[in-house]
Amino acid sequence: MAVQSNGTAQNGYTGPTPRRVVITGVGCVTPVGLTVDDTWHALLQGRSGIDYITRFDTSDLRTQFAGELKGFDPTNYMDRKEARRADPCIQYALAAGREAMEDSKLDMAVEERNRAGALIASGIGGLQTTLEGYQTTQTKGLRRVSPFMVPNMLVDSPAGKLAIEYGLHGPNHAVVSACA
Repeated sequence: MAVQSNGTAQNGYTGPTPRRVVITGVGCVTPVGLTVDDTWHALLQGRSGIDYITRFDTSDLRTQFAGELKGFDPTNYMDRKEARRADPCIQYALAAGREAMEDSKLDMAVEERNRAGALIASGIGGLQTTLEGYQTTQTKGLRRVSPFMVPNMLVDSPAGKLAIEYGLHGPNHAVVSACA
């Protein structure tokens, strides 16, 4: 946003002058790479991450291809018990978040924790958890639904998990957007 000399934005915004935000590190987990470097090199080579779906049966579906993460092991980023409980969207966020924190070289022991936060954007939260919860209610009844279902399906859970993992006490947000 461009701010004019009188403190208002060029688009007519008259609220407080926006503060600077510093992005200190980046991390990503994508269908073409499980790190920023791998993803960047794949993009430069024009490599596609689209392939036939392997995580579930697509024989009854009109589309049988998508972008899946290949070779992702959540136990590289969390203990086995946590990996078993966490929805893939949380696993991916923790993997990318760890890379971003390592890239940032921030030492949270000396940083102002109240000024460090997490923002995650996603089209949906824990879809796998939501689907499994629905299937459980239909086949085994409501009492058999995991107590971890709600925290795993919320779109803001990945940001919350990152904040807990790294002691980020500042702003913690989730942005939800459709891919259209």
